Amino acid sequence: MKKVLSLVLSLLMITSALSALPFTALAKGDIPNVQLSSDNILTWDEYEGATKYWIRFGASYGFEPDSRTVDLNQKAFENGFTTGTYDFTLVACVENWQEISNPYSGSFYYEATNVLDAPSNPRWDGLVARWDSVENADYYQVRIYAFDGENYTYKGYQYSSDYNYLDFSSNVNLVKSTNYAFKVYACAKTVYGPSELSAYSDVVPGWLDKQEIKNVKITDEGILSWDEYEGAAKYWIRFGADAFEPEGLSANLVERAKSMELDCGAYNVSVVACDNSWGDLSIQTYATYNLHYWDGGNVTKAPTCTEKGEKVLTCTKCGETKKTELPAKGHTPKEAVKENGVAATYAHAGSYESVVYCSVCGGEISRKKVTVPQLHKKKNPITVKAKKCTVDFVKLNNKNQTIALKKAMTVSKAKGTLTFFKKSGNKKITINKKTGNITVKKGLKKGTYKVKIKVKAAGNTTYKAGSKTVTVTIKVK
Repeated sequence: MKKVLSLVLSLLMITSALSALPFTALAKGDIPNVQLSSDNILTWDEYEGATKYWIRFGASYGFEPDSRTVDLNQKAFENGFTTGTYDFTLVACVENWQEISNPYSGSFYYEATNVLDAPSNPRWDGLVARWDSVENADYYQVRIYAFDGENYTYKGYQYSSDYNYLDFSSNVNLVKSTNYAFKVYACAKTVYGPSELSAYSDVVPGWLDKQEIKNVKITDEGILSWDEYEGAAKYWIRFGADAFEPEGLSANLVERAKSMELDCGAYNVSVVACDNSWGDLSIQTYATYNLHYWDGGNVTKAPTCTEKGEKVLTCTKCGETKKTELPAKGHTPKEAVKENGVAATYAHAGSYESVVYCSVCGGEISRKKVTVPQLHKKKNPITVKAKKCTVDFVKLNNKNQTIALKKAMTVSKAKGTLTFFKKSGNKKITINKKTGNITVKKGLKKGTYKVKIKVKAAGNTTYKAGSKTVTVTIKVK
């Protein structure tokens, strides 16, 4: 028993002594083998006990890397960094992001590559920001600015995917009745860096404020109409003391007044666009209508083809009258006729004027000059067929012998005067240019002779000149 008590007392003394010693936490170490390449690739070896790492750029941007190899250029590009030198730190952590290593600090130089064009033509389409697309852009950053008439105040940014517009109509961070403008720049995910910002857009006045309904008008006949208001589910019309929901984008005020038996006079009319719960989406747009119950009118001057007419309308309730203009009827065209014709010839083109007259008043409606193409002559159809001729040698010794044209060749279908030309052959054989008769001169020896002859037809007013060449065979025996 004494031994046990002695052992317990010894343990208590040892524990008391240890508790009196100062406690020292485990010291943090450096992350091993941190390297930054010339092209800004950051690498490091595993830090014992680390489950994740954290990298900070400057004072505001940080991220958890996917691996122990990080392309700092790519990270700078993805976050729209401009050209410059940036500080960074790397630290090893455990699951609750407690830092377990000394931070590694370094810096790198990033050169932004702005190879995309700046978006052009920034503009508002209602509450939708639009701009012209940029080739090779993967997405756009749109920066919004409040405008007080003199200064632009930056309010933040949003990204638009690959679309060249961004709808701000549901942006709850923008203040009603404030004027806004935007800037936009194009970005790409890989090779291309962000482009420069475009110019300021036009300013949208009274952001999210209610707008007037466009093109509200009332005709003399009491037809109220207006343009569709974006987002409206229905409309509400106030007509004097009356109010009603119209069908479509128009209403007949006269018919409405008749059903209510309203007196003649001036009435205020307003129209407002509403949602399904009858909440006003637009400003109430006002007009004044002078109500009368006009009859069909009495024509006091009938309109003509070119002059306006006139009729007088009378209110069936109060008897007031008013003149109204009747539009000119316009011409009624007849079939076009040809005038001032000049016939086309083989030497020049012809022409005529195509004139349209009104069948009612006879007035000229239009006159147009039409060109008729120049005539072209036909090919001369001349044909020539050579024959074989015989000359008596005995007779030839006494005198020249003549071979008539019809015995030497057959000429048919020729148009125009014929002429004949010897192209080749014995010099003692000649041809009459006008008649085509062939002369064989005295002294030509016996034998067979070939003479090439060209027959030409001069043509006429319809046919061109033409020619044929044949070879006539002459036998002297």
